[in-house]
Formats: sequence, C-alpha cells, structure tokens
Amino acid sequence: MKRVIIFTGGIETQGFFSLEIARTLEALGHPVYDFNLEYDEKALLGLLRFLDRDNTVMLSFNFHGISGEEVFLREDGTLFWDEFHVPCINLVVDHPLYYPKFLAAIPKDYTHISIDRFHREYMRRHYPEVNAGIFLPLAGTALDEAGEPLSFVRGIRGEASEAVSPEAHRPYDIVFAGNYTPPADFERYITRLDDEYTAFYYGIIEDLMADPSRTLEAVAEEHIRREIPEVSEAELKETFPNLTFLDLYIRFYERGLAVKTLADAGFQIHIFGEGWEKLPLEHPENLILHGGCDSLTVLRAQAKAKLSLNVMPWFKDGAHDRVFNSCANGSVCLTDPSIWFREIFEDGKQVCFYDLLNMEALPEMAGELLRNEEKRLAIAHAGQEKTLAAHLWTDRGRRLHELMEGI
Repeated sequence: MKRVIIFTGGIETQGFFSLEIARTLEALGHPVYDFNLEYDEKALLGLLRFLDRDNTVMLSFNFHGISGEEVFLREDGTLFWDEFHVPCINLVVDHPLYYPKFLAAIPKDYTHISIDRFHREYMRRHYPEVNAGIFLPLAGTALDEAGEPLSFVRGIRGEASEAVSPEAHRPYDIVFAGNYTPPADFERYITRLDDEYTAFYYGIIEDLMADPSRTLEAVAEEHIRREIPEVSEAELKETFPNLTFLDLYIRFYERGLAVKTLADAGFQIHIFGEGWEKLPLEHPENLILHGGCDSLTVLRAQAKAKLSLNVMPWFKDGAHDRVFNSCANGSVCLTDPSIWFREIFEDGKQVCFYDLLNMEALPEMAGELLRNEEKRLAIAHAGQEKTLAAHLWTDRGRRLHELMEGI
C-alpha cells in the first residue's frame, strides 16, 4: 500500500476533509502522515522518516504543499516532491482561474482533481498539458447520535455507528453555514479603471444574474469577444484570473439575497459564519448569529436543524459539501441546483431545489416544509439514505485509494 501525506493547519475545512479521507485510507491499509503546515523541526524530521521513495503519495487540497512553501523548495528551485519522487494529487475545491501562479509551477508527477465538471473542462481547454481528467465532487460527513463523526468506516472495518436521525429533536428551524462579504466591497475593483471597463464588468454581472445556469468564464468570453473579436486563447487564459472579483461579487450577492429573503419574510435563521452583521435587513432580529466556527460545529448545527439553506458558490456542474453534510445529518437541504445535483437528487424527494431567478418562492417553500412534518421527514430520510449510500468522504477516499494504487 502507498504511504500517504496529508496536510492540516491551513484552511480549517480543507484540513477537516483531509482527516476524513485519511480515516478511510488508513482503514484500507495506507500509512498516513499528517503534516501540519504550521510545522516545526520535529514535523520535518517525521516527514523525512515517513517517506518511502517511489512508494509515497502526497494528497493536497487547493495546492497545499505546492504553493511555494519554502519548506518544500530547495535552493536551486527543485521541489521536494520531485526530489523524492512523490506523486502529488491535488483536489481543487475552487475554480482553477484562482490559481494560475500555482498551475505554472506544478510538480512533475501531478494529478489535478476537479470538483465541478465545468472546472474540468476549463482545465482541459486552458491547461491541456496538465493531468486533469478526474472529476470527484465534494462529499459529506455524518455524525452519530452523540454528535461525533461516525466511528467506523462502513464496509471497510467493522460496522458504522448509526447516523443521527432526522426525527431527533431539532431546535433550529433553519441554519446557514458560510461567511458573508457585502458585494459593495468588490465595487472598487469594478470601477477602478474607467467608465468603459465599469460598464463591461457590470454587463457580465447582469448577464450572470439573468441566467444563473451559465459559468463566469462563458459569459466573460462572450463579452470579451464582443469587444475584441480577434482575442487569442492565450489572452483569454491570461484574462480570466483577473475576474475573480466578479465571481466573489455574484457569489455573495446571491448568498445575501437568499438569507435576506427568508429573514425578512419572518423566518429565524441560525447563521454559522462571519460578516452577517453587514447584511442590510428589515428584520435583523431574525438572524441568530453564532459567528465563525469550525467544521464540526457546523455539522452539529445541521444535525439540530429542520432545514439547511445552501447557496452554491457558482459551481454549475458539481457539488458542495454543505448539501451532503445537511442530508447526512438529517436536515432537509434547500439549495439552488447544479447539473450534477439534478442527476443524483430528485427535487422534492431528497432535497428541495429553489430557483435563483425566483427567490420570492423561497419563503413559501420553507414554510410548507416547516408546517408539514410528514413531508419534511420523508425528504430528510430519503436525502440521508442517498448521501450515506454514496456521498460521504468514505466514498471519495475509496476512489482516491484506487487512484493512488494505480500510480
């Protein structure tokens, strides 16, 4: 079995994902070394002792370990991973347009995993030299009745403890997990040049809002070609990473609108994330702010909720862990859809999809589910069953095990 290096100590959620995957890999027989990115000399020595040349794989989220960290760079610029012949598997949980700098300096033996099929197509088009053919969506973590992650890996070692039941006492009507930044904070990037550029950027935003099924890169390319018909592929590739502020603008606009629509309609929402005091509301008393928190706290909140609201971060053909976490822990997930979600979930049977173009219907949907316990519990049970069967980090760990053993 391959030896596997994972990373913690960076972005908390990505460290949590890594540890969840590590549980499965260890159950399958892989020795795993957890390298904390807030490392000390002891951690470095442990890493060197753990390494088995030509039999070790590095597993990263969002370029951890391959984003220019000095500890993994030799004086001559050689990467530690290349020196010790360590293949690098990188699960990229954001759009690749955020990472041109890192993609220009990847290791020799590198596998890029996309969590959205449009992200994969972006990689194939703009980085054909990169091994980027794998689509592996994010997954969920189920808690047991004690509020802890399931103690065993089902089907690998022993029996899994029972997941928290949808019928368990649920004091929260609605929860939402995620931070908020006012879209106005990004306007300085939109207006930083001149009126022509400002109109160009707002034109992209308006088209995305008018048709939320489209990706940022598709709409942006349409606008760019309208202005510069002769634009080359290389120029497009160079331009797209300069538009990340548009991705963030639209993401937080829709996130804020969903929460505002429910709160101002009279629904109390327990918010687990930062920045929400900046959302202008008619009824701010309907937001119960719990502040920033770790992944386990969010999972426990979802296990206490009847409904869990999700707004996709403009992943149009992939998944987000909030959806699977909600379902795994017995709450009904209200989410905008993606192409892939529509393939795996039945709307109104396992999750409830709402339309970003018809947010006005969201309060009616939430109200019906809160009033109709029989319907709500039927959806919660079906969504939980679907998620526990195929969409936990255990399942993604199995896929990564197969990939690693084939390297």
